[in-house]
Parts: sequence; structure tokens; C-alpha cells
Amino acid sequence: MNTWQRWVAMPGIVAFAACTSTEPTAPSLVGTWNLASFSDSGAVGVTTGTMTFNAGGTWAVRGTVTYPGEPQDSLVGDGTWSQSGVVLTMAPTGGPSRTWDLTFTGNQVRITGRPPVFSVITLTRAT
Repeated sequence: MNTWQRWVAMPGIVAFAACTSTEPTAPSLVGTWNLASFSDSGAVGVTTGTMTFNAGGTWAVRGTVTYPGEPQDSLVGDGTWSQSGVVLTMAPTGGPSRTWDLTFTGNQVRITGRPPVFSVITLTRAT
């Protein structure tokens, strides 16, 4: 290939490389998950309930969380969601969307909020 041919071919090679995704792949969140734990700003609570991610892009959580020395609180919410590899975007009904990072291990997923969210949710796939 002569110099002219390399220069002509270069934009196509660059465009192809730019379109190639390096986004990690991940299992889909679609389905019902059991709440294994919920922490807020580092405080881990005893958690019960489920979180469901519907294929239509909606989510719902129904459960409770009890932090050490505190009364039991409801853990209830719903909204919309989307997943791109290991990045989750969730927006509660009536609230702003937030970005979370996903870490899958076996039948569990750890959902870690990016600032300004300092929560970590651990879910186990319901059977």
C-alpha cells in the first residue's frame, strides 16, 4: 500500500475503531431480585424485600431497612431505568435520574451509586 492509499484508508480505520465498543458486557437486570443489603453513606442496614426491573424500563422496590439502633424504615419506590453494560441509570418517579455502577458476582449484583448518591444496594437473583 503506497502513502496515498494509507491516507485514504486511515479515516475509515479511525471511524471503525471509534465505533468499536469497549463497554463491558453484563447480565441483564430484568427480573425480580431479593434485597440482600442496603447501605446509605456507609451505614449498612438489615434489609428485606424485593426489587424488580421490568423489561419495559420500569423498576419497583418494596421492602424494609433497619439500621443499628434505629427503627425499621420502609424501602419503597419506583421509577424508570436503563442499563448499558455495567452502568445503570435510574430515575425515581418525580425525581432526577442518577447513575450507578454494577458489579455482578454469581447470582448477586452490587449497585453502587455515583456521587451525589452514596448508597450501595446488594441484590440476589430471586428463584
